[in-house]
Amino acid sequence: MCSILFTNKETEASKYKLLKLRGPDGTTEKNISGYNFVHNLLSLTGEYTEQPVVEDEIAVLFNGEIYNYKELDPKAQSDSYSIITAYKKYGPKFVQYLDGEYAIVLIDYNKQIILFSSDIFRTKPLFYSLEDGNIGLSTFRTPLEKLEFKDIQPVTPNTCYVLDLKTFDLDKFIIKEFDLKQYKTTYDDWFKAFERAIEKRATQSGDKKIFIGLSSGYDSGAIACALNKLDVDNKSYSIFASENRQVIEDRASTLKNAETIDLTQLDYNFWYSFVQRNCEDFISNQYNGYNIKNDKAAVGLAYICNKAINEERKIYLSGQGADEIFSDYGMYGQMIMGPNQSTFGGIFPEDLKSVYPWKNFFDGTMEMYIAKEEYVAGSFGIETRYPYLDQDVVQEFLSLTPELKNKSYKSVVYEYLKQNNFPLDKDKKIGFQANRNLS
Repeated sequence: MCSILFTNKETEASKYKLLKLRGPDGTTEKNISGYNFVHNLLSLTGEYTEQPVVEDEIAVLFNGEIYNYKELDPKAQSDSYSIITAYKKYGPKFVQYLDGEYAIVLIDYNKQIILFSSDIFRTKPLFYSLEDGNIGLSTFRTPLEKLEFKDIQPVTPNTCYVLDLKTFDLDKFIIKEFDLKQYKTTYDDWFKAFERAIEKRATQSGDKKIFIGLSSGYDSGAIACALNKLDVDNKSYSIFASENRQVIEDRASTLKNAETIDLTQLDYNFWYSFVQRNCEDFISNQYNGYNIKNDKAAVGLAYICNKAINEERKIYLSGQGADEIFSDYGMYGQMIMGPNQSTFGGIFPEDLKSVYPWKNFFDGTMEMYIAKEEYVAGSFGIETRYPYLDQDVVQEFLSLTPELKNKSYKSVVYEYLKQNNFPLDKDKKIGFQANRNLS
């Protein structure tokens, strides 16, 4: 996890505290031909790479991880360099060849274009503004506000933008077209894709150790199960709040390194205050003004991240995306959280085109809860990775027949837990709130 700021306005890296928290291992600020590049580094894999990476009049700012960077460029010192290699080979469409979680800003001085994009599901935040010949791109909204940009927008998920610097015209194109044919009659390919997604996020981590927040729910349970099965070093932290205590204890007993926590009121108050001070506002008008600073789960995540960072664990595997993609917040046709969070109650139709992309597939709660993970973990200099949002994992789910999708609540995750005899609380969806059952 890093943070980036790119603009043709005058700037100063020291002004942006929240950007620095996300990248504690080094700050670089450069001006190249009238454009200012600010990069705060969290170093995880490969050689220490100062950004922007510059080669043949091409400059790149990058936040995230490219998992197939060695395939793109076997000689690349790090994944940052592979981006330029991919751009040289494929042109603006290079983003379609990236497998990863990222936000990228690339300027080609010869062609006088700027490309900027987040990944398919916008897991790494990126905001932009284009006003009166000025451009601003940043991990957070607030640096652009300090630069007096007014019309600030988040990049659209699954979209790459191309800005012509000669005309200031903005074009864009779709990164990934998912195949909506539903034809696979077993869960086998999904199970394989899921374990591959876990493995590549775990193994491409340098010496930075992995951790998870383990609840009694399906999503974190399947991640814990896969890590255990793949024998990947990790630690799970479980807060006894709204969860099924017995299921958590049963799960912890099967894992090599698990910690269970009874949160106190004092703990909760302290970490609530921490979130208020160190996290960017993220307000959604779609959900009654939701702000991550008021999210009770954000407080629990902050507590866990603090424990993890003190044990030198810097990579957090998140269960975000499973509710949105695999259940539509529905259970057997009933909307779990109400119409604001469900499009069709979790019963997938014979024709996926009739509902795709459903409300939260890219936006809505997907955007909100990714922001929570990114902003809270980022305030500790921790990188968050999202195995359920791996493009192959999503595609394998979409390819299943409606019968398999609808066989049970969140069928693919349930069947994975069942196949591996991992403790579970069947057909339960409990929203985690850290202020419940405080000691």
